[in-house]
Amino acid sequence: MVTSTSDCTVVRFSSGALPENGRALEELHERGLLPTRFIRYGNAAARVDLVNRTMPGLRILTASYASVRREGVRQEGDLLYLCMTLTGTTVGSRGGREMVLSDGDAVLMTNEEAAWTMTSPSSVNIAGIRLPRSAIARGERRCQGPCRGQNGRRSPASRDQGRYRRQPR
Repeated sequence: MVTSTSDCTVVRFSSGALPENGRALEELHERGLLPTRFIRYGNAAARVDLVNRTMPGLRILTASYASVRREGVRQEGDLLYLCMTLTGTTVGSRGGREMVLSDGDAVLMTNEEAAWTMTSPSSVNIAGIRLPRSAIARGERRCQGPCRGQNGRRSPASRDQGRYRRQPR
């Protein structure tokens, strides 16, 4: 189901309406309906339920998956992706390395990263955002001096941001 306003498009999808064979799920990417390639994983029925909100310069995704492998597909632009595992466990693979993401873990990736896969053999709930890297740079320029928390001290994130800015590219 797709709903749209002048500045926001919302796509809701559930695999519950699809036949149980994994091919129907894989065809969603091939038809251009989903930006991620989904492949059935294991013998259990694959499950994908998602809501994708797209606005100019921002995409917000909330989803539940089970028995599925997700393969990232490179998209145009200088993009940042932040994916948070809310509940459950996902095994992420990128560039020959694996990482286990579970309750509360997050990963930040750029569009320049090597292809990635996320495998969820059992139920997992995630939230993610995608935005242009330039949006972060614009926000950083508006912040005059270090960002401060309510108590007036520099926050740990602010200290990390300063270290990140000083690192050579």
